Amino acid sequence: SRRQPCDPRLKNGHVDVWCVSLDMEPSVLSGFHPMLSEDERRKASRFRFKNMKARYVAARGVLRSIIAAYLDARPGDLAFQYGRYGKPALAGAFSDAEITFNMSHSHGMALYAVSFGNAVAWISKKFVQACLFTESRNDFFLPASPRSCSGFPPTR
Repeated sequence: SRRQPCDPRLKNGHVDVWCVSLDMEPSVLSGFHPMLSEDERRKASRFRFKNMKARYVAARGVLRSIIAAYLDARPGDLAFQYGRYGKPALAGAFSDAEITFNMSHSHGMALYAVSFGNAVAWISKKFVQACLFTESRNDFFLPASPRSCSGFPPTR
């Protein structure tokens, strides 16, 4: 049985925000490798520095884990396509899913935004850097994640 990181319930128009440390234990990272696509594995192999490769694998593995939880799917079954500026979207069997998402990462932290009924356009690097993180043992999600961003002013 798969370990579920959460029980997300997106409401129409709501945005869930996840803040995650990308500096993870090797045992956690090794669990992400099998779920990555061939393209993601190829890209990970191109990183020269081990910490950058590990953060890339963590970022992709967490993205897959979060989106799969919303879709009640296996992370490795997801396929992504990318827009002109690199914005990810679901492709393949899940291309008709009505959720949108985006991610941004900086200095070992990543921020993921997931919505149903709203386009998630971008996430500021400064927002990622300002994100507080408390890592709990054996888990890579913030306590009470996801967090709503209803307290943040709308962006243009």
